[in-house]
Amino acid sequence: MTVCNSEASKKLFEASSPIYSSYAVYSEDTLRLWKLDPTTSLSEMFSYLKGQCKKSTSYEYKIEFKGTFILKDPENTLDEAEVSENDYMFIEVREQGKGWNFQGENAPQIDKCDFCNKYEELSIKCGCKKVKISFSCILLMLKRLLIAQKNVNTEIKDIMR
Repeated sequence: MTVCNSEASKKLFEASSPIYSSYAVYSEDTLRLWKLDPTTSLSEMFSYLKGQCKKSTSYEYKIEFKGTFILKDPENTLDEAEVSENDYMFIEVREQGKGWNFQGENAPQIDKCDFCNKYEELSIKCGCKKVKISFSCILLMLKRLLIAQKNVNTEIKDIMR
């Protein structure tokens, strides 16, 4: 996670090329911008994050961000995103093969699919609220069910002869 002022955020927000660090190349799908709620100080936010991380029993953090998710849109300016010079911006970096750590309104979530165990944006949630499955896996499951049903129908026809 990185925190920067609005001028540095502007350069990142408007960048169209990948961002490089000494460790990796970050593509658009591994970076998200968050604006800290102006009523929360930076030290309060860091204390909150530290507390949330200590509560977790794994490294799969799900932390409600105290602020606003900023949708990256090349057509959108910082003024249109309501980012001012005094705002603190957090840059969330998602590790390859993992989900996002911050949650918030209008922020897409990537989680582990309970069917294939891959990290994807999950659009389907079971009514039990315990199972999450990607759309592609739902289609795969339906395809397998249709093939199984076809095989059963063929076996029944063979028995009836």
